[in-house]
Amino acid sequence: MQSSAFKFLLVCLTLLGASSFARKNDGVRVQLGVGKPTLEVTNPDDTKVNYTGLAGSLRGYIPLLTTEKFRTDLTGTLRYLDFENTNNNSTQSEYAQYIGPSAGLETSIYGFFVGAEYVVLKGRHISVGQFSRKIEFDLTSTNIYYGFRFNLGLGSIGVSTGKMSSTIPKDKTDLSTDSPWKASDVFLEFTYTFEMSTGKFISSIFGK
Repeated sequence: MQSSAFKFLLVCLTLLGASSFARKNDGVRVQLGVGKPTLEVTNPDDTKVNYTGLAGSLRGYIPLLTTEKFRTDLTGTLRYLDFENTNNNSTQSEYAQYIGPSAGLETSIYGFFVGAEYVVLKGRHISVGQFSRKIEFDLTSTNIYYGFRFNLGLGSIGVSTGKMSSTIPKDKTDLSTDSPWKASDVFLEFTYTFEMSTGKFISSIFGK
């Protein structure tokens, strides 16, 4: 796993270096998103546990290739997911939280966009009531998403939907097999574009 993470980091750094070829008039972007996620976990007996909740994300964009209506960006995201079991009742409840970073690529044209990113999440499930326990684990996934943005000058408002899948390790749940994990979401996104190139933006951060 460490070797895979190193290779992924190496690819991201290579793409970051390529951003120097982006056009000077294309600025870096930041995006704030609020969303409605759902989660499904499958037990070894094939029964499914469903969750719903709220999510928040912060994403940065560094342009790699651009034209007037087209751009491809290197993206970096921090997301937080908060769930509750749809079967919660007065005697037994379960809650789950996930947080973690991701990195990937996004392409947009005439407002439409599609992206893919490698996601690393730290998860926690807490059960309270007649049966109480807490489990914590790490998982990785690929998030594939798409949507549309309405441009408003330097800003934009957009909607997107995405899907992720992974497994919860059996050694963390004490079950006989790993548990398939599937998440989907719908996000409302607010994006702002800075009036500076990638190089000028980085220079402004370091005061050069």
